[in-house]
Amino acid sequence: MTGITQKDVDTAVEEGGYGGEAFPTVFLDDVPNLTLQERDQVRRFITLVDTFYERKVKLIIRAGADAPDIFTFETMDKATAVQDEIFAWDRTVSRLIEMQSEDYLKAQAQEVPVEEYWAMFDLARISDDDIERIWLRYDDDGSKELDRKEFRKLAEDIIHATGGDRNISESVVEEIFQEVDTNQNGLVDMEEFRTFAQKIGVKKLAAL
Repeated sequence: MTGITQKDVDTAVEEGGYGGEAFPTVFLDDVPNLTLQERDQVRRFITLVDTFYERKVKLIIRAGADAPDIFTFETMDKATAVQDEIFAWDRTVSRLIEMQSEDYLKAQAQEVPVEEYWAMFDLARISDDDIERIWLRYDDDGSKELDRKEFRKLAEDIIHATGGDRNISESVVEEIFQEVDTNQNGLVDMEEFRTFAQKIGVKKLAAL
């Protein structure tokens, strides 16, 4: 990519859910270094970041420079700037950095409706990346482990998203919890859930 065209922005925004199906993560590859000579490209890039930020999309960028240095200009330009792009760039950098933070990603994961969220996964094949995304939604206290309350919410949402009755009994939830909690410490960590998902399958929860 030698520049950011309007088509690039339109395509990325469409794939990110602005006009089509929502995806939690969008990759933007080979972003060039920009200067005031590429004002149109800078403006499009700022619009793209703003759009994805407002929609809680995780934007992963591969560029030839760190976020603050994608768009460069002289200090004098900033001090005497009349260009909107220079004023807006500090906000764009701040948003790019925030979009990589765990708090941002957790908010993004928790705001997606249950059915849409679980439609993004293949319940027959839950990957390591999938488990990390699941933890962002259900690990409310950020402990990296699910207690019984958090695990119950996870089980109920899977069952509900696959057309079942989310009002499952405590005894059934406890049976599954005990099966997943292999070290019997009353908490389910990511490794235990990964083992359960790979050996038994998350679909077992959906079949309750």
